Amino acid sequence: MILRAAIILEVIIFLGLSVECIAQKVIIPEPDSEIRVYPLYALNSPFTESSLAITPDGEYLFFSTNRGGQIWNEPYQTPEGDSLYDKDIWVSENVCGKWQKPYSLPHGINTALSEDEPFISADGKILYFQSWNYLWEQTGGPYYQTKLIPPENPSLRGMGKKLTRVLEIFSGTGSFALSPEKKLILLVAGKPEEHQMDIFFIRKNGKSWKYPEKSALSTPQNERSAFLMADGQTVYFASAGYEGFGGLDIYKTTLDDYGNPGVIFNLGPEINGPEDEYSFVIAPGGEEGYFIREGNIYCADLSKTENILKP
Repeated sequence: MILRAAIILEVIIFLGLSVECIAQKVIIPEPDSEIRVYPLYALNSPFTESSLAITPDGEYLFFSTNRGGQIWNEPYQTPEGDSLYDKDIWVSENVCGKWQKPYSLPHGINTALSEDEPFISADGKILYFQSWNYLWEQTGGPYYQTKLIPPENPSLRGMGKKLTRVLEIFSGTGSFALSPEKKLILLVAGKPEEHQMDIFFIRKNGKSWKYPEKSALSTPQNERSAFLMADGQTVYFASAGYEGFGGLDIYKTTLDDYGNPGVIFNLGPEINGPEDEYSFVIAPGGEEGYFIREGNIYCADLSKTENILKP
């Protein structure tokens, strides 16, 4: 794959009350005919799919959807007159290289309110997710954890009321990721006075979560998702603030020990286009990547391409 340097873009880091601007080099690859991208029709629906998460062994793909169809789902009308449901978390199993028909996680994880932003722990044992259930403020929400493949009556544990208080400064979130040592949260979120989302670090100090720090990956434009690999350093994120192909594009970078990004790579014209692309995750070994394009799940076959896009 031939790479060309694109532009130097000024991005802003918010560390507490201090502001520092640094220049980030963005690399955009030339078209690569070895990358094959196709929609996963078995997983998609007429409704919106989002927030992908894949297990470290590549056997399960989790996502959120507002397709409804469960006994707890109640439809509501959008301002445009469409009938939708609050989001639930669904999962598909990969059997002999083929994704099976997805199914909803049980009631107790999913509720009549919105569940979203699944994330799998680095050891593949724990499912983290967001839930706006009626008691989220009293039960250490809105982020919870449970067994990866939960029983029919799952037991949940909130991530703690100290984190709940930290999250009260945000009006909305886009994605959640937790470092392997469970001392750093990578959160895409927005504040009430702002009209777009940014990427934040939330660090743990002892048993307390510190005030969120805006990451150097954030731009004055919108960020949508950030996926942290099990190595705790490789990040795939979506942004409209870097040079790309239109709308939200997906990028890759590597963080140093202080959370500062290295060179930023656009994933290229096969994955990114004029539509919004976001929520990228990659299977173990880097042979396949999965992402959302305009509300549908796509697969990117990376088995024949060079490893610049891989962890």
